[in-house]
Amino acid sequence: MDLRTLALSIHLYSVMIWFGGSLMASWIAVFFTQSDFAESRAEFYNLIRRAMRSVVTPFLILAWLTGLYILLTAWASTYAKMPWMHTKLTLACLLTGLTGYISATIKKASQGQDKQTAIRISTTVLSLLAALIIALVRFKPF
Repeated sequence: MDLRTLALSIHLYSVMIWFGGSLMASWIAVFFTQSDFAESRAEFYNLIRRAMRSVVTPFLILAWLTGLYILLTAWASTYAKMPWMHTKLTLACLLTGLTGYISATIKKASQGQDKQTAIRISTTVLSLLAALIIALVRFKPF
């Protein structure tokens, strides 16, 4: 197994943990805002934030590092000529920003602000961006 194949495997695993962790954190936050446990809400949001910092963020960074390695090792020969890759990179940047936004929104929710709608919309957008990226990588439409 060469280094590029290893990087691709690590990249795929990291992306799965990043997407899955972000989705689970935001879904749990939405479900919890609908519960009757107002007295422990701030503590619960802090647990979600800690999970985002200790799981999602490291895998987000690892996904970017391995993805950039894969990209740069074959840029001129392959990826520079593929418009779908440019679109994927743009969507990945949006997804990275959205992950940060979700984390900040959960922090504000832990401080007592009503952020249920923002978290719900963010979860939907996160799901759509992830689906678009997967479709681009799988089908390479352009």
